[in-house]
Amino acid sequence: MNKKILGVVTVAAVCVATLLIGEGINAVVRWKKLDGSITFHTHRLIKKSLSKKVVTVNSVDHDGPPFTKLLERGEIDALIPKLKAAGAGLGNSPYRELITEMAAVNTSEAGCLVQKPNLRKTHTHLRTNLFNPLNPPEIFYNSDRNLDAEIRTLIDTYGVRLAALTTNEYGERTTVPAVASDRKVIIAGDSVAGGAMIDDSETISSQLQALDSTRQYINLGIAGGHTTDIICSLDKAARRYKGQIEDLIYVYSENDFEPEKPYGTPEAVVTWLKDFVKTQGVGKVTVVFAPYIYNIVPQYTRFSGHRGERFPTNARDRAALASLVGEAGFRYIDISDLALEEVARLKTQFAALSVFSDQSHLSPYGTARLVERLRANAIAVQPSAPFGLAKH
Repeated sequence: MNKKILGVVTVAAVCVATLLIGEGINAVVRWKKLDGSITFHTHRLIKKSLSKKVVTVNSVDHDGPPFTKLLERGEIDALIPKLKAAGAGLGNSPYRELITEMAAVNTSEAGCLVQKPNLRKTHTHLRTNLFNPLNPPEIFYNSDRNLDAEIRTLIDTYGVRLAALTTNEYGERTTVPAVASDRKVIIAGDSVAGGAMIDDSETISSQLQALDSTRQYINLGIAGGHTTDIICSLDKAARRYKGQIEDLIYVYSENDFEPEKPYGTPEAVVTWLKDFVKTQGVGKVTVVFAPYIYNIVPQYTRFSGHRGERFPTNARDRAALASLVGEAGFRYIDISDLALEEVARLKTQFAALSVFSDQSHLSPYGTARLVERLRANAIAVQPSAPFGLAKH
């Protein structure tokens, strides 16, 4: 009997040790993108598999106003074959099978990630708390596509707002109104610069263009682009618009702090920018720092089981970026300041969310506030205190 008990205890100990080792490896590998432990995800999968509730897009048993109805996993699963056939993509989700050439917004060109030319896409966030409530799934598809009735019903039921995403023959996102001028202002960066989840007419470049008909605003933002891709796009633009670039607005996103990669540090990027400005004769440079909301209002964004819980503060890199930008003689704007100004103005901590459409991308309103700051000619103040604390 003692041997049997000892055997059971030994097996249990080995299982626990294996689980702890697995959790440790998971924590290290997914350090910056931790959305919950292995145990947490296993529990969630078991809980869902045991659930007998079946929800469909045409469900009539929902209590409450329509806008309180949330998209559930089963509704997506049922439409995966039709979504794939339609060439629809579903960003911020685990559905890898929907990552297809037809759905893709980007492609590779000479080793650089670039946006496809002549895109005509429609996109929207979906109203759900699946995966990460602060980074909701986004559906996107070719605007001229005749969608299946069930897909259309899903979008009509859960879509937040439809927006257009189009590009020109160079893969630059469309700026409206259209202005042709030899005086160019370049907006460069990743999806924050490009204007993820907002309409062509609402991007940084378009809102600036609407206020200035004397110059042409060019949107080089690349969804999912790393710093090397951003630099690659600027090099190409410099050749395409040789001698025409007056100003550069460089959006430095918080996920660009990647010291293990080329140009993954503020020092490397600012050094490159100084050389680019000198070589191309650019008159003015503004660096816009785009943080995640987890480092602006952590009090209601860093909750258990989701990415924000262990998102790095990046305090040293943020301070280094602000300092280096100032030493280079460039302007510096921190979107944290814009968000916290809304908190002070409206006297509620939740006002910071008005600046964002998700965990990092600007809303049309937030873009408008940034445009106001860009046009204000004032040198930016030092970066906001860590975690959105008020400065004294």
